[in-house]
Amino acid sequence: MNNNNDKVEPMDTDPLVTKGCGDITMAKTDEDKPDSLSDKVSSSAVVPILEDEKMEDDEVRAEATFRFKLIGVSKMKERDSHLSEPCMVRGLPWKILAMQRVSAHAVEKHKSLGFFLQCNADSESTMWSCHASAELRLLAQRDSIEPVKRQIHHLFYSKENDWGFSHFIAWDELIDPHKGFIKDDAIVLEVWVRADAPHGVCWDSKKHTGFVGLKNQGATCYMNSLLQTLFFTNQLRKAVYMMPTDSDDPSKSVPLALQRVFYELQTSDKAVGTKKLTKSFGWETLDSFMQHDVQELSRVLLDNMESKMKGTCVEGTIPRLFEGKMLSYIKCKHIDYVSERQEAFYDIQLRVKGQKDLHLSFKNYIAVETLDGDNKYDAGEHGMQEAEKGVSFISLPPVLHLQLLRFHYDPAAECMVKDNDRFEFFEQINLDSYLKRSDDDDPATYVLHAVLVHSGDIHGGHYVVYINSSGDGQRWCKFDDDVVSTCTKQEAIDHNFGGSPGEDDDSSPPVRNCTNAYMLVYMRRSKILSLLKNVREEDIPDVLVERLTEEKRVDTQKRRERNEAHLYLTVRVLTDHHLGLHHGADLIDTSTVKPIVMRVKKNDTFAEMLTQLSQTLKYRKDEMRIWPLATRTNGSLRPMLLDWDDTKNKTILNVYHEQAYQSGPSSSPFLIWVELPPPHLRCLPAYNKERDVLFMLKYYDRTTRTLSYVGHAHLNIAKSLENILPVMRTAAGLPANCDLLVYEEVSMPRLEQIHDVRLPVDKVFDELIDGDILVFEKAVSKPVRTQQSRRSVNANGVYIISGLDLPNAPAYFRYLAEKIDVHFRYRHRPNEDGFILELTVSMKYHDIVKAVAEHLNVEDSLTVQLIRAHNCTLSPANPVKGNFDGILKDLISPQKTHHLFYDILAIQVTELEVRRQLQILWTPIPTSSGVTLTIYPLRSGTVKDILDEVRRAVPESDRQIAQQQLRLLEIFAYRITTVHELTAAVESVGTTGASTNKILRVEPIPKDEMELTASEAFVYCAHFHKDTFSTHSSPFVVKLTDGELWSKIRSKVLEKADVISDSDNVRLALIQSNKPVYIQTESTNKIDIDNFRAVSGNSKPWIGIDHPNRSSSAKRTKYSSYMEKAIKIHN
Repeated sequence: MNNNNDKVEPMDTDPLVTKGCGDITMAKTDEDKPDSLSDKVSSSAVVPILEDEKMEDDEVRAEATFRFKLIGVSKMKERDSHLSEPCMVRGLPWKILAMQRVSAHAVEKHKSLGFFLQCNADSESTMWSCHASAELRLLAQRDSIEPVKRQIHHLFYSKENDWGFSHFIAWDELIDPHKGFIKDDAIVLEVWVRADAPHGVCWDSKKHTGFVGLKNQGATCYMNSLLQTLFFTNQLRKAVYMMPTDSDDPSKSVPLALQRVFYELQTSDKAVGTKKLTKSFGWETLDSFMQHDVQELSRVLLDNMESKMKGTCVEGTIPRLFEGKMLSYIKCKHIDYVSERQEAFYDIQLRVKGQKDLHLSFKNYIAVETLDGDNKYDAGEHGMQEAEKGVSFISLPPVLHLQLLRFHYDPAAECMVKDNDRFEFFEQINLDSYLKRSDDDDPATYVLHAVLVHSGDIHGGHYVVYINSSGDGQRWCKFDDDVVSTCTKQEAIDHNFGGSPGEDDDSSPPVRNCTNAYMLVYMRRSKILSLLKNVREEDIPDVLVERLTEEKRVDTQKRRERNEAHLYLTVRVLTDHHLGLHHGADLIDTSTVKPIVMRVKKNDTFAEMLTQLSQTLKYRKDEMRIWPLATRTNGSLRPMLLDWDDTKNKTILNVYHEQAYQSGPSSSPFLIWVELPPPHLRCLPAYNKERDVLFMLKYYDRTTRTLSYVGHAHLNIAKSLENILPVMRTAAGLPANCDLLVYEEVSMPRLEQIHDVRLPVDKVFDELIDGDILVFEKAVSKPVRTQQSRRSVNANGVYIISGLDLPNAPAYFRYLAEKIDVHFRYRHRPNEDGFILELTVSMKYHDIVKAVAEHLNVEDSLTVQLIRAHNCTLSPANPVKGNFDGILKDLISPQKTHHLFYDILAIQVTELEVRRQLQILWTPIPTSSGVTLTIYPLRSGTVKDILDEVRRAVPESDRQIAQQQLRLLEIFAYRITTVHELTAAVESVGTTGASTNKILRVEPIPKDEMELTASEAFVYCAHFHKDTFSTHSSPFVVKLTDGELWSKIRSKVLEKADVISDSDNVRLALIQSNKPVYIQTESTNKIDIDNFRAVSGNSKPWIGIDHPNRSSSAKRTKYSSYMEKAIKIHN
């Protein structure tokens, strides 16, 4: 029983009549619960009051009224609980709970009747919840006496499964016979309850409504509501089915994903998932946990669908269904001049604030605005004219989406807020009066089809949708994510007007006033039969049904495999084909190899697995020999001999554990190599485990600089390696008489040359084990230079650029040990992907820049500048000097991912010894964003030289303006710190303080600022908001005169700051040492110019313009609205 009276508000002023348990206790304890409810319930009866017998059998009904006659009231003891029999509503048991309560904190104790409604109390589940409204009544047993009534509205769940009143009525009043509530020592309690469909229980939406819901991925209720609305626009659903998607990528196709969702909504018996749909949008997992605006998603999705339908048999469906046309006009009053523009729209955004209902909002939308006074209309050759401005509707679409503007910017709060005012809408509405020209044959009468409702505020909430699927207004359903339930017309319409409790309508629930309609969907009455024409399964193209059915079968199989995964072991099978694709050290790279994958039951014997493998590879069992790949102590991967007679009857799981015990952790994959017959034979060569040894053969071709697996061979350990040389020559396609150099690949990068191949095998190797790798190459009398191109792409899409000469296999193996992938990004676009080069850690600086230049097709590699990356942030750090004498290893961090940045200079890097590289922001117009220039002035030069370099570097269109007098400003944190003199040294520019974060800006000097008199001074101005450290936007310089009025200065500053249009929200402050003193510009205060001359540096006063940052580049903070991030469909 819940005792938290903060959850609800009292219904009257009686201090003993409160919701919750009043002043008894604030926490639920064991004493609140009876030890055994059955022996504490008196001999009483439950009398359900039902409309008819059909309702009595309906356990999932939305509402019910039932009674509880409590006998022996005078014998009730404190805290004795009395429970009624259950009454089923929405599939859950509801009971009346009554008890005697005593005020624990009062000086004089007062007894009262505790009256509660209990829901699903016997359930052991903690996942269920159900929102309900109820009226608790104490019935009078004498005529002419009114019952005592109290209302509750509560979300019932496992920890709060009862709700009501600890002090429903004073005990003395209850048992007073003259009050008429007790008769024969019995009272009658009655409850009317209306409940929403519950969550977290076995609720069969399909059975109860004929429809199914959509699963919520985290915060996708807004999307679910819109999808249901579009699904029940039957003409659109049919068009979506007809979109050709045969060749579409199933993971990226939005049309196919939408077809899938619609098909499952139509045919499935359970709630439908939307993960494949959001994946087709290009959304990441995090996007599904970020709530967005359903109005924005509606526009984005309809636009995407329209573009996808172009060129198909359903092209034009979206405009035909949703597009209307409006006319925007400006009409001059005193001359014959009209400016008109026709626009198409998919929705109408209607104002809620200050509007009573839909009609008033439409009237506000088409209201005429008068342009006069300072706001006259510029009519071109006719000059400034008084005019009327407005819009009128030319046509309205068959499906009308009305977006209710419940969110707006509040200047006082300086943030977006939700407007919960009452706003009425209608089941049917005629919009002829808002059309420019109505049609008598087809009146613009619209029927309400769907109501999308938002509960919550700007920071988050929940969306549901009420839909009248048949269009007749008789049957409404509520779609709340995966739960669908029937509801009344009043719930769908009247209860979603919004407003304060009891405002204008006593029937609306007095809670959840933050719950209100957010988007309305109307359908034209004359079109409703075609819009809602039933979509039958035979209307869905057969090819689409077959594809979706096959997808479902595959998904079901994958799900079953995941559920049964613990019964199976995954065996990864390799053949010579897989080994031949590997060109590095060892036999394979386990991170890139794509083996044949088999799922084998763990309890199957190894012989049974061989049968399955035979069917997979299509080889007879006697044509295969199994070699598990084991990891040796030096980390290399080699085949391991299996004793067939000892292994064939063991389970595959036991074999796996034995192999793992010998080679590594049991979590490593079970890899096997299958030895198959050579192409010219139909059976495997004989192999004697006592006297034969298996060698894996790899050939290094020095001309192409490639290492390849070419096969394997068995050799009697008593014979010499000479016997295997012919096999090597044949496998590599070499002449029969060519000499070979043979090496043993011990480990990376260790190769040991075998100098005498005439010795017996057991004399050559210190430890002879199956699976040893022999690397061989042609023997040459003089070095041969490799001929491979300097630029190629490996299997991972990495550019291989290396000028190294690799004349023999040992050199190639050293290269393999040293090669790394280096990720290069452009210095000025560090967030872009860039490119990857395969280099070696011993590569010298000049070879690195040559490789980068070659990749970028830069002719002079000496203009390529390398920049180190910060270890933690991977952002550009310090440039590498042109005379750097180190190697690549000295430039990269020891982490796994190696990054460097590059820049292409207009001069050679070595020239930076005598020149400086400066990034200059050129702003020909003070309010422009400007363009960034890179210049290289001599270090021995002055600021004048910098400005001359800028004049030569500006775009052609700015050459004329650049010939004016220019000035160089240093800006840090959106504040001007210095305006440099022309004679200042280049070395002094941008070198003090946090130079890496400074901006150097060059701009033309306005004519009125070219000279200063003794009574004038230049003053720096900057934008900020509230805190002087929260600067933003572009700072600037103004020229002020001693004795100038602050009112005049304000006008001058606001004009230069380009905030005249928002001047009401702007304040000026004089700031020194970061302490603002706000200026009363309406007074006669004058400026003392000496205050700006007396000090310099950080303590120099500046003028601050205090206003919010409304630029598009304003940074998002943790307090930003969840709706600020735009919705995008990337595919």
